[in-house]
Amino acid sequence: MINILIMDYDLLTVLIAVADSRNFREAAERLRISQPAVSLKIKKLEEAHPVPLFVLEGKRKVLTRYGNSLVELAKR
Repeated sequence: MINILIMDYDLLTVLIAVADSRNFREAAERLRISQPAVSLKIKKLEEAHPVPLFVLEGKRKVLTRYGNSLVELAKR
């Protein structure tokens, strides 16, 4: 079960931008913040969850099923 009520709005906004763009750099440009800031916010979000939000596929980070569920909840 995902407890979205305790999540920081800013972190969820970054997660949605990364999910929509499928790219940390593009998410950073869209949000007008640096790419390292996006990475840090995603790291904080990942640390708050018991399972991974992303997995590496080659050089790309791809949302897991759990990550996709969190994105869908955050969009509501």
